Amino acid sequence: MFDVTRKLFAFLDDRARIQFLLLLIPMLLTAILEMASIGMVLPLLHVLLGGNEDKILAWFPFLPLVKGEQNLIFMMMGFFAAFFVLKNIAILGMLYLITRFTQHKMAHFQQKMFDLYLRRPYTFHLQRNTAEIIRDLSKSISASFDGLRVGLNLIMDVFLAVAACALLLIVEPMVSLGIGAFMVVMGTIFYKFLAPLLHRWGERVFKLEAKIIKSINQGFGAIKDVKVLNCWTHLNRVFAEKTDLMATYLTKSITANQSSRLFVETLIIVGFMFVVIALLELRGSVEEVISIIGLFGMAALRLMPSMNRILSSMTEIKHRTAMVEALYGDLQDGQKDREEPEGSSEALAFTNEIHLNGLSYSYQTAAEGKSALDNINLRIAKGESIGLVGPSGSGKTTLVNIFMCLLNPDSGQILVDGVDIRHRQSAWQHKLGLVPQHIYLMDDTLWRNIAFGVEDQDIVSERIAEVVRMAHLEDVVADLPQGLDTMLGEQGVRLSGGQRQRIGIARALYRDPKVLVFDEATSSLDNETEREVSRAIEEFSGKKTIIIIAHRLSTVRKCNRLVFMKNGSIVDVGGFDALMEDNADFQRMVQASDNGGEDASSESLTPI
Repeated sequence: MFDVTRKLFAFLDDRARIQFLLLLIPMLLTAILEMASIGMVLPLLHVLLGGNEDKILAWFPFLPLVKGEQNLIFMMMGFFAAFFVLKNIAILGMLYLITRFTQHKMAHFQQKMFDLYLRRPYTFHLQRNTAEIIRDLSKSISASFDGLRVGLNLIMDVFLAVAACALLLIVEPMVSLGIGAFMVVMGTIFYKFLAPLLHRWGERVFKLEAKIIKSINQGFGAIKDVKVLNCWTHLNRVFAEKTDLMATYLTKSITANQSSRLFVETLIIVGFMFVVIALLELRGSVEEVISIIGLFGMAALRLMPSMNRILSSMTEIKHRTAMVEALYGDLQDGQKDREEPEGSSEALAFTNEIHLNGLSYSYQTAAEGKSALDNINLRIAKGESIGLVGPSGSGKTTLVNIFMCLLNPDSGQILVDGVDIRHRQSAWQHKLGLVPQHIYLMDDTLWRNIAFGVEDQDIVSERIAEVVRMAHLEDVVADLPQGLDTMLGEQGVRLSGGQRQRIGIARALYRDPKVLVFDEATSSLDNETEREVSRAIEEFSGKKTIIIIAHRLSTVRKCNRLVFMKNGSIVDVGGFDALMEDNADFQRMVQASDNGGEDASSESLTPI
């Protein structure tokens, strides 16, 4: 448990750790109030039983001002009630401070981890399932910081329990030590038995949460396929297996947590019986020990919920071990490899050419000795349009990912007017515009989708109008009921493929990039729509430097040069007609395309 607590503490920044320690001060004061409220039972019982007046006056020197035995009793009871109310208000205030602290720190940590995940290298996102990130940013962080709240409550309950036990030690040391040792031993045995089970069940629940989110994503992300293929029975079965398992482990965990309350209540009652027997044996008569028994009874009432929460909190924290460890690992790894592009404040000139010089790259998951790229050399003049073609797995997408600084080459460099961009990545990316195969559209307005990632107050309406015209989106805007303010729906379901693609072009153009990259941008379009998008691309020829990965060879027919790739290498470079004349592999690709067969130039978006 201490290891989990240490990792939870690592989630806090220096300021939060100081605040955490400062919370211990009001906790201690609350514990003192708790001890005083329990201690007041003794003089109150003394008064009710007609005890020694001198002893009572020693405790409360202001009482001589009260005349009459009945008034004395009323005064004592009123004072006791008022003090008890004050003490409970203090505890409620302490609980508020703890909850506010943990909730705000949870929000800050969520923001930190969201930023950290966004900044992690592209290779991390190729290997990590989105469902796990969603789980960690929502459920895991929430549960972990609830564990922090539980830990703070645990500390406060320990303070309260120690205060009550300290008072009992002062009044009756031998009996208190004996019963205290008995409860500590029994509580430790109970925790040692339960903790490993909770850790194992918590770990399985943690893994199942990601699998459930993954099932939901797969079901609704492919809803059209589900409807057409009528395959919801299979998806329901897979989802039901995971949720049933989740229910089983949660049932065990929740029952085990609830058992701590019953265990503590049993211990308290049994312990109180032993206290009564021991006091009667030591003191001899009920009359002599009745006020002490009342004090122990009051302490038992206060210790019961505190002891229950202490044991329950310890098991709760143990249950959260898996998610805390996973978040801690992501935090440590993310801080080591988070991407901070260097030289972001310096402008990068691009007036002449881009030189790809000896680029090589291998994926970590690839077989030993297999390279995705091998010694790529290419010069691209400013304003030139380049088409990357070749069979699947030839390295086209990998090359473009390195070109956009999503991947770092194992060797070689990219020179822009002779300047290596490895340490100028942010400045280089400011010059790039990307139109991917699948355009992600937010469930938001058209103008926010075009100015993706820009604050509302910074969006320039004139620039929106300009890129709408450049991407030939005027007809789309005119047909939408509220124009640019129309909500597009999740993933732009109300739009055609060509409309989504042109929105992607407008988005890429909004920041006025010098280089446009089209990654399979027309592969999923019908012929007529593909021609419309190709026409929009052609209009940028000579005005922008264009890199195109083409699924359809018609898209790259008018490029200045085609780069034919195979097995991670550049095999041939030239115009469309020149490659048709000299390159047999390219001829076969064109013939396959003309015959309506599958275009051999396609390449998976997830490189291998």
